[in-house]
Amino acid sequence: LTPEQQAAMARERIMAYMKAGQHQEALIEVLNRRVLSDLEWFCGANSAEEVLSSGTPISAKVLVVLMQQLAHDLSSEPSLKLTWISEAASALELDTEGSGPVAHLLSEVVSKLDEFNKSSTDPLLRKTSRKICLMVKGMATPVAVG
Repeated sequence: LTPEQQAAMARERIMAYMKAGQHQEALIEVLNRRVLSDLEWFCGANSAEEVLSSGTPISAKVLVVLMQQLAHDLSSEPSLKLTWISEAASALELDTEGSGPVAHLLSEVVSKLDEFNKSSTDPLLRKTSRKICLMVKGMATPVAVG
């Protein structure tokens, strides 16, 4: 199969998962492909709020990987990606198990958001990115209780 045929087949599987309400499975499929254009296609074709907030909750691991892959390159489709990162961060419920690897991935997201803030010329996107960055920084930093 050609790469184009493989991409078309993957998109068909992803859309079948979405039609069946299996949002996490659709996300896992698109994230496992590790092709930014596929992720951009998925995010553009679906509502972040609907995918991440309706039905069965998406696991923390999937949400963090989604955020990491979206933040990897904010030069293309920054508004779309920031919307999805924000919705994923809002849906993220961290537990203490496995918080080390999650904190590391979240710190990568913060780093990419910081880079974007320094290079973007769009004041509205910079403001949005800064807000998301503060929210994610709060999640990446362990809080002492007691």
